[in-house]
Amino acid sequence: MCAHAGVSPRPSRFSLTELIVALVITAILGATLIAYFGSAVLRSADPARRLRETAALMSVAERITADYEDNYQNDLPSLRAQITQSSPPYGDYELVDSSYVQFDSDGNEQAGTVTDILKVKIRNGIGESLTLLFPYMP
Repeated sequence: MCAHAGVSPRPSRFSLTELIVALVITAILGATLIAYFGSAVLRSADPARRLRETAALMSVAERITADYEDNYQNDLPSLRAQITQSSPPYGDYELVDSSYVQFDSDGNEQAGTVTDILKVKIRNGIGESLTLLFPYMP
């Protein structure tokens, strides 16, 4: 029985002030966490995009190399024409360089002719580049 006659015990409840304080603290913590983790969450897709772009560039390089091996080992000007088309058949890339080169005995690059090496440098949409060398094979 209760110590005070006629008074029933009050059920335990939170007061309005306690609820407001709890909500304010939760909001502050939430805002802090969003500020801290927000940029990481937004950038979490970047590695996947970079991987896709890199794989696409490697795929273009593989298609060009396969075409060279099948059709153009002794016809570098035709391969160069294929690579430099405005809508190339190998995929989506930007052509950075397409030139004939040769290397001296020290490994230094020099200008070459159509019977030397075709140097092709391609770039993807995120700025990664890949250089391919195709030697003339008589």
